[in-house]
Amino acid sequence: MRFRTFLPLLALAVGLGESACNRTDPRFVPISSSSSGAYARWRMSVSDSIRVEEWREFDAMLQELRVRIMANREATGHDAIESALRSKIHGATFREVLIIGLQAKLNRLGPEREAVRRVMNANARSAGILGKFESTAEFEDARTQQEKRMLAIDEEIRLTKRRLADFGRY
Repeated sequence: MRFRTFLPLLALAVGLGESACNRTDPRFVPISSSSSGAYARWRMSVSDSIRVEEWREFDAMLQELRVRIMANREATGHDAIESALRSKIHGATFREVLIIGLQAKLNRLGPEREAVRRVMNANARSAGILGKFESTAEFEDARTQQEKRMLAIDEEIRLTKRRLADFGRY
């Protein structure tokens, strides 16, 4: 008789113990950022559960979102930009912020690459005609710098697309 009474209690204890050990992954919990204080509390509450490298990427994606806010003229000034940023990420998960930040980065890099390409083409067309460069060496230096910048942008685009693919988004 005691064994029959003990068995359900043991099952209940094991179940409660498992649920206490199965903490929710903070990367999938909505971010609370309705105010700067709420955001600071959220960040403190999950800080130990997320690796330093992940925080670096998260912070870089927040910076991409700040750049987008400024480029779209959604806000100006530090406090207004931070408020707009918090509004964009409120209710999103850590993972979702990474994704929208990566998408913002890709949207920024495309036009940046096109601008470098246009400058390279214009310089190539006008090099000998307009006398824009003092010497062939100066022209070669400028061309080399532009090519390096183009390669760097291409690599950033490739890495960003690969990271988005990691999330199943590209």
